[in-house]
Amino acid sequence: MKRKIIISLLALLVFSTAGAVLATLHLNNITSELSHLISLHQIKDIRHTLIRNLHKTQADLYAVNKMTSNKVDSIIRNMEKLEQSSSQCRNCHHSSEISESLNEISSLVLKYQNSFSTYLTANANSQRIDSLKMNTVSVGNMLLGKVEDMSIHASDKLESLTGTAMAKINKTKALLYFTIVFILVSGLLIAVNLTRSITKPIKKLVKATREIASGELGYTVKFEDKTEFGKLADQFNSMSVALNEGYTNLKEEIDKHRRTEVALRESEERYALAARGANDGLWDWDLRTNKIYFSPRWKSMLGYDEEAIIDDPEEWFGRIHPDDRKSLEAKVDAHISGGSDYLESEHRILNKREEYRWVLSKGLVVRDQSGKAYRMAGSFTDITERKVAEEQMLHDAFHDILTGLPNRSL
Repeated sequence: MKRKIIISLLALLVFSTAGAVLATLHLNNITSELSHLISLHQIKDIRHTLIRNLHKTQADLYAVNKMTSNKVDSIIRNMEKLEQSSSQCRNCHHSSEISESLNEISSLVLKYQNSFSTYLTANANSQRIDSLKMNTVSVGNMLLGKVEDMSIHASDKLESLTGTAMAKINKTKALLYFTIVFILVSGLLIAVNLTRSITKPIKKLVKATREIASGELGYTVKFEDKTEFGKLADQFNSMSVALNEGYTNLKEEIDKHRRTEVALRESEERYALAARGANDGLWDWDLRTNKIYFSPRWKSMLGYDEEAIIDDPEEWFGRIHPDDRKSLEAKVDAHISGGSDYLESEHRILNKREEYRWVLSKGLVVRDQSGKAYRMAGSFTDITERKVAEEQMLHDAFHDILTGLPNRSL
């Protein structure tokens, strides 16, 4: 997408630059032609001035019947202006054809001046003066006709050049308008194309995320795109498939744990029922934390409530008869270390009424993979009556029943 945006912007920039360059070249050309036209119009004004001066001079010559100083001065001033106009006109043209015509006009102006000078300085009779005057007027008419012909030709050419310049100006305007419209249309098309290229995949990705959010795991985006959006779509599809597989595995694992939890709950219920229904007390000793669980039956056998005895092993070992404690501890250590297959010990324990009762403790350790014991559980059976019966039987075996005295076996 980044490359596509850069290429589009570069194309738009190239088109804009090309149009601006073409318009600039045309404008430079038109500017040069307009400058030339301005010069030609200035030359036209100079020619008109030349023609006006000729007309004034000719009018003065026609109007003069008697040579006075004022009239002579006026004609001389007109002749000077005529010379100046002729010089300006001659200095403004450069083509060979126009230069030749201007040289001819300059020769006629000089001839006109000479003829006028001859006319002014003539001392002959009036007939001679009139002849010189008519000669001067004839030269002036010839000069005037030449200048007017040249002016008409120059005006036609100026009009043609002006038309050509206006056509070029219109062409340049059309080029500028075309460039502006082309840039606007190109920019609009590029913007629409880029917008569609960006919004279309985004809409599909947003739809895909909504589908996944609604529970459609495994939903994939289907479109071909070689830009970054295509890579994003591939990654999204991979993520969606992996998420679906993970969800399926997780669901199976949850179902498995649920079944295990149900089985464990049932097992715990059976254990609780067995513990409560059994005549023996149960105990469960965590060797890692040194905490021991005593079942309610174990506590009631000693005459205590459930809250009266805590989960401390000393609640057990601290109530054992001093003569029996070392023997029990030795058997426990032997079984934990692996010296015996199970724990079995008969010992006396003090109950709440401060009476020692005979009990039979049995237990078995649970070991980890390395063989280290981390738990031991067992039972607690009251054997006081059996012990009393055994002692009575032993006493009766070695004593007389009636007298209570030792018999011959003793």
